Amino acid sequence: MTSLSKKALELLQAKAATGATEFCDFDIMIPLGLSFPVVSNVIAELETEGCIDVDRQYVSSRFTLI
Repeated sequence: MTSLSKKALELLQAKAATGATEFCDFDIMIPLGLSFPVVSNVIAELETEGCIDVDRQYVSSRFTLI
């Protein structure tokens, strides 16, 4: 896992600790100052690593921590 994906996972885990259960790409993109293509790669990597479950039924995918 890349350091950027680790940083994104830590960010999501911190948000989950406050009670958040569902996330979108903006939850990573804005705080870390990333572009959409970079965030898409991070989300794909976190999904491949088994850290998140992505729901693609929406135009903008949503995901949850596993």
